[in-house]
Amino acid sequence: QKRYGEAEQLFERSLRAFTAELGPTHPKVTQVSQSYEEARRLARIAAAAGPMFTGGLLAP
Repeated sequence: QKRYGEAEQLFERSLRAFTAELGPTHPKVTQVSQSYEEARRLARIAAAAGPMFTGGLLAP
């Protein structure tokens, strides 16, 4: 869980820098933002499904 939090923070910082460089309406920024939101949605679903589902997926 700690690694996931650190990775998420790193990605969010990178996304902010990417957005600052290209602008919030740039197609690549939009694409990455949408992919990130989808990944977060899927992670929430996996976490809600419990350890039986996430055991192999999120194992250290």
